[in-house]
Amino acid sequence: MSRVPRFLVFSLGLLCCALSTPAMSGAELERGTAITEPFALRELDHGRFGLGRVLAPARSSDAALTNDQLFALPSMAPVRKALDEEYQSYVARHKAALPNDRIGVGPSFDLQVFDYPLIASPDTRFVLAGIVNRMDRSYVAAANCGEVRLIYRLTRLTSPPAVPGDEVPSPRLPMTLNVVLKAKADAAVDGSGQALTCAGIAGRWLAAGELRLTGAELAARLTAKDGPLDLIRPENIHRIETNLQIAHVPKSAAHEFRTDYLLNVFDFDAHSSMNLRSFLSATPPGLPYRPAGVRQSYPAVGTRL
Repeated sequence: MSRVPRFLVFSLGLLCCALSTPAMSGAELERGTAITEPFALRELDHGRFGLGRVLAPARSSDAALTNDQLFALPSMAPVRKALDEEYQSYVARHKAALPNDRIGVGPSFDLQVFDYPLIASPDTRFVLAGIVNRMDRSYVAAANCGEVRLIYRLTRLTSPPAVPGDEVPSPRLPMTLNVVLKAKADAAVDGSGQALTCAGIAGRWLAAGELRLTGAELAARLTAKDGPLDLIRPENIHRIETNLQIAHVPKSAAHEFRTDYLLNVFDFDAHSSMNLRSFLSATPPGLPYRPAGVRQSYPAVGTRL
C-alpha cells in the first residue's frame, strides 16, 4: 500500500457510531472491543487516563489540562504548528477560490469555518470519550499485538453562547484527538514479571467484556492488575491523530451541503519526546495521494462529529 497521510475516515465513522450508542444496562464493554460507559470514562479521565497525565506523565497532579496548557507542552508544539498552518492555508485558499462567498465563523456565512481560537483556549479541553481495542491491527506490528486508542473530544468548559431561535448549543466541539498506543509495549512484562503475550492481553479484554459494572467500579476493574488498562503506560504511545471538522457549507440555492475535515497524524519520537508529523496509511476512495502538509477538502462520508 502506498504511503499516504495516516488516518482512516471510515474508522472514525465506526467510532462515532460506537460513541453515539446509548450505554447498555450493566455497562458492559462492546464485546471486549470498546469502553464507552460514560461514568467509567469520567472516572478514567479524572485519573491517569486524562490527556494531561497520558502526554505528561511526570505531572504530579491529576488536574485536567486546559488546551492552552496542553499546547504549551514541548511535545505538542509540532501539533499546534501543523494545525495553525493548515487552518490558515485552508481559509486563504478558499477566500482566493471563492471571492463572492462569505467565509467566517457563524451561521451567517456561506462557508462556516471552525472557531479556531477555541483549539488552544483556556476555556476548552480534550475529554476522554472512548477507548477502543484494535488488536486486529496486529498485522501492522505483530510484536506489539495491535493497538489501543484513547479517543478525546474537544469540549468547552463553560456554556457556549446561545443562538437566538436555535437549539441549546452543545459544549462538545467537532474535533477529536486520538492517542494511539501499542497494545503491548516493547519487552513488556506483567505485574509478576512474566513476559506478556498477545493471547494474554486479548484474554484481559474478553474478560472485561463480561463485566456488568458502571462508573468507579468498572474503572477500578479495568485498571486493576489483571485488567486491560493496567498494561497502558507512557512507553506504549505510538502516535497522535487529530481530526478537525474545519468547515461546512449549508445547503442553499447556490451550494450543495459539504463538510470538510482536516486530518493529521504525528508519530511519537521517544528520543526527542516530540510528536512529529507523519503519513496516513490509507485514504478514502476517490481521494488522490497527498503528501504530509497538504490536505484536500472533501464531503463528509456519512459521519457527524
